Amino acid sequence: MVLPLLQASTPQELGRLIDGRSDDEIAIAVASAGIDRALDHVFTGMVSRYVAPRGPRRRKVVEFVVQTETGPRVRQFVARPEGPTWHGDAREPADVRVELRVADFLRLVSGRLNAVTAFAQKKLKVRGSYFMASGIQSWFDFSS
Repeated sequence: MVLPLLQASTPQELGRLIDGRSDDEIAIAVASAGIDRALDHVFTGMVSRYVAPRGPRRRKVVEFVVQTETGPRVRQFVARPEGPTWHGDAREPADVRVELRVADFLRLVSGRLNAVTAFAQKKLKVRGSYFMASGIQSWFDFSS
């Protein structure tokens, strides 16, 4: 199965693509799209959906470690009052580190999985500030 993951431009579109799919189906679809290319697309979308007034008042670095079939992929999201950025490696010390599997990551960024629920279900691991990690989803606009 091939999902047009890279054609999803909103969290809702991504959510519709992955709804009802198993973790394995999602992982296969991401691999077929190219894991790094798919993650880069998602992080670019995160930058465009960031709502600065909802984010931290000072610069914070959130490191995402996304577990894939071919090994972990690291991306850092940098939240700043003047606007966010991201980069594709562990370039700087992170204030919080979030680790999860690729299917759960896509569910998280599409709004289909709540971060606190994922943490309680042990689908998401956090290092650093749990308080900050619990609020990261609120930094983004999930509307269409």
